[in-house]
Amino acid sequence: MSFFALFCRCQPPDKELENKWTSDVEETRQVTDVKLEISLADAAKAQGSSSSETSQKEEDKGSDRSTEATSTESQELPLPADGTLEKKGPEEKPKEQPAPEEAKAPEPEKPKPKPLPEPLSALEDNNFNDRGTSGLDETKTYKYTLENDYQCVLSGWTHTRPYAFGFLRNRSGTAGAVVSGLDPGVPYLWKVYQVASLQGGTNGLTVNGEPREKTTATASHEATASGRTLADASGKITFTFTREDNEVHLSGLAVAREERKEGKKLKAKAKAKVKAKAKGGKNIEYDEVGRRIDKLQAKKKVYEDSSSSDDDIYCPSSKKMNDFERDLKKMKKKIKAGMTPEQREEMENPFLHTQVSEQERELKKQMFRSFYQEQYRKIGKNKSAAALDLKQYEKTDPATGKSVLNNSGLVAEGGHRPMPRPKGVKVPKDFRKEVGRVSTADCIKLYGCSSKRMLVSVYGDLFDVSDRPDKYGENGPYWYMTGKDITWGLVCGEDNEDNTNKFFDLFKIQPAEAADKRLQGLMSWWAFYEKEYGKPVGRHTGYDKEWGLPPPPNTGENCSIM
Repeated sequence: MSFFALFCRCQPPDKELENKWTSDVEETRQVTDVKLEISLADAAKAQGSSSSETSQKEEDKGSDRSTEATSTESQELPLPADGTLEKKGPEEKPKEQPAPEEAKAPEPEKPKPKPLPEPLSALEDNNFNDRGTSGLDETKTYKYTLENDYQCVLSGWTHTRPYAFGFLRNRSGTAGAVVSGLDPGVPYLWKVYQVASLQGGTNGLTVNGEPREKTTATASHEATASGRTLADASGKITFTFTREDNEVHLSGLAVAREERKEGKKLKAKAKAKVKAKAKGGKNIEYDEVGRRIDKLQAKKKVYEDSSSSDDDIYCPSSKKMNDFERDLKKMKKKIKAGMTPEQREEMENPFLHTQVSEQERELKKQMFRSFYQEQYRKIGKNKSAAALDLKQYEKTDPATGKSVLNNSGLVAEGGHRPMPRPKGVKVPKDFRKEVGRVSTADCIKLYGCSSKRMLVSVYGDLFDVSDRPDKYGENGPYWYMTGKDITWGLVCGEDNEDNTNKFFDLFKIQPAEAADKRLQGLMSWWAFYEKEYGKPVGRHTGYDKEWGLPPPPNTGENCSIM
C-alpha cells in the first residue's frame, strides 16, 4: 500500500502499515539533533529524488482505489547513506545580496546667512544730555560709552544746555567726537543726533576727514546725518563738527558694526548700564532754562498737599493747584478770544510771569535812545567838544602792553577804540540802501567782512559800515562783528567773537533796575552807530518776538566803555 493509502477514505486503513509509519516517525524524532551539512547541489539532488518517489506513489494510490491491498510489505522512506534521517525544514533560499548603492554626488554647501548688523540706538536710548546747564573748558575731554559698548571722547565743546539736549559750541572753530574700540578696516554704520529747540543752525561735518553734507539742528530728535564708514588703522572713527552758524550742537551718537561680531559680550560696566535701563533707571530731565523738572514737580506737589479746599470755596487761593489751573485756563481762553495771533503767542510764552508789554518795551527803548540822540546833536553843534581826545589811550602798561586810562586806574582791554576815518574809500552802489529783513545765515553770507557791502546789527537794527573797511573789513580789528549781531557783547562788556549772534530778552534781567541800566548802556551804543553810520537800513530777524527769547546769563558787574 502506498503512502497516501493510509489516508484514503475509500478503503479501510491497514493497521500494520500504520504501525510501521508511526515507528519510523519516532525514529526520525530521535535523530533530529544530528545536524548534517550538505551542499546546495546535494539538496537539489535529494529534492529531485523525492519528486520521483512522489509521482510513483501517486500511481500506486490510483491503483489502490480500485483494488484492495494484498501486500503487507511496507514502503520505507529513503535514508541517507549514513543511515540517519535528515529533518527537512522549509527550503532556505539563498539571501539576495543588496545591490550596491550608486555613489551620490556631494551636495553643494549652502552659503551661510550674512550676519545682521548691530543695532543703532535712538537718541532716547543713548545721549549726552546728562550735564544740565554748564560751561565747559574746550581743551578738556569728556568720555561716554555708546550703546554697543564703544568708547566716545568729546572735545572742543564750550557748553552744555538742555535746549541742545547735550553739548554745543558757540565759538568759531571745530569740536569733535572720537569713537574707539572698533575693528580696523571694518565698515560701521553711524547716526548723528543734533537737537536745537533754541539757537538752531546749519554747520559742517566731516567723518574720518571726509566732508559730509552740512547738518541742520532742529527741535526734532531724529538723526541729522547718517552713513557708513570704515574704521581707521587704529580702530577709530573721528567726527568733526565745524561751527558756521549761531551754534553747533551734539546731542548723541550711534555707531554699529555692519556685520554683528560673533561671541561679542558687553563689558560689566555696559551690562550694568543696560540692566539699569531695563529696570527703568531714573534719568534727570531739565526744562529749556535749565531747571530740573523733577524738583519743579516736587514743589508743585508740596503746594497741592499744603493747600486746603475746606476754606472759602469762592477764593481761588484756597483751592488746590489743579482747580486753580483749571480756572486759569478758562480765564485765558476767554481773553484769547479777543486777541490777535501775535498777542496769543505772546501770552503762551513760558516767561509770562516776567513779561513786559510791547508798548512798555518800545517806550523804554525810545526814552533812552532819544536822550543819547540829543547828546550827539549837541556834540555836533559844538565842534570843539566833538573833537576826540586820543591821548588817554597813548599810555600803555609795559607788563601787559594794554592801554591805561590816565589817572583812573582802569585798563582798556579790547572793545571799540577811536580810529581816524580813511580817505578815498570806494563804497558799493547800494551803500545805505534798504535791505529789509535779513536772517542770521544771510547776514553772514551776504554782508560779512569779505563782502563789498558790510552790515553790523545793534539790538536787531542793521547799520551799513561799508565805508569803514579799515575797521570791519577782513584785515580790520572788528572783522568778527561784520555780518553779525553784536548786542550781547555790548551789554556784557565783552564785545568779542564769542559774544556775537547771542540773542536774549534783556527785559528778563532781574532785578528790573539792572535791566534798565543794561538797556540804557546799549541805547548809548545804538545812538553812536546812528551818528557814525546813519539810519538803520534793515532789521535782523534774530530779535523777532524778543519776548520769546531766553533770559540772559548773569554777567556780574562788567560794563562796556565808550
